[in-house]
Amino acid sequence: MLISLPLSVLKYFSGKFGMNDFTHYVSFLYLILLFVPFFKKKWKIIIIVICFISIFYDLKSRSNILNFGFISILFFLAIFKNLNTLKYLKKIRVFLLFLPFFLVTLSFFGLNIFVFFDEYKTEYSIKGKDNLDISMVNDSRTGVYLDAWNGVTKENNLIFGISAAGYHDTFLKDIFDGSNLKNGRLGSEVGILEYLLRGGLVFVLVIVLLHYFASKLAIYKSNNLLCKFLGVYISFRLFFLFIEAQVSFNLSNISTFLALGLCLNQTFRNFTNNEMKTFLNRIFYKM
Repeated sequence: MLISLPLSVLKYFSGKFGMNDFTHYVSFLYLILLFVPFFKKKWKIIIIVICFISIFYDLKSRSNILNFGFISILFFLAIFKNLNTLKYLKKIRVFLLFLPFFLVTLSFFGLNIFVFFDEYKTEYSIKGKDNLDISMVNDSRTGVYLDAWNGVTKENNLIFGISAAGYHDTFLKDIFDGSNLKNGRLGSEVGILEYLLRGGLVFVLVIVLLHYFASKLAIYKSNNLLCKFLGVYISFRLFFLFIEAQVSFNLSNISTFLALGLCLNQTFRNFTNNEMKTFLNRIFYKM
């Protein structure tokens, strides 16, 4: 909190773009937002303000808006506890865990959800930098998925992948200057595809089961509401792996595995709501 937050603010003025821009750099705060009710007022204000800055800093970042929108739903359920929160959390978890696999299966039968939304790219757009129209639903993933799939099936590497150092052919060299891609592409900006490329279906299965069991324990085997929300957050992060969440050593991924670790920790899950509040206050009271 003391180191990452100031650096994230500095990134706001750095002018850097891509996977290392400001919105990606502070995306770990979406996990921290779930802990906000336990923080002191000054930290509540700081975190919420920076999250809003992140949203309006780059409105064309669809992944950033999706993350913030999902956390907003969790906040809504936390505020209106009389809506039978646990019931909805269980349903949201199941929906998020199985939706991406359902959509991937449909794509093999010719129904590609990315292509479907791409048909409306001119209708759903916003004004970006230099007053240019930016589509919020254009298809930027089909080609990436095809590249990764062809990469692991070309030489029968579907089971164990092509390793973290393996290159695969990409459609991008036909669009951009192909000189940097003459040997193919290394990795992918879609998390689940990176796991597929690095370790094949074996790696993908490990990651899926990790998210599945951690979220299940958090919701069904915990005594506090925070763990239950973390369980749903983890299921969302698995869903998000099919959209973006590039596998790299950054704060966003670290925060995801932090959430996984907390949900797998029996002591943490056994805390009551009051014990959780006392525990977190002891950690953050000096801040």
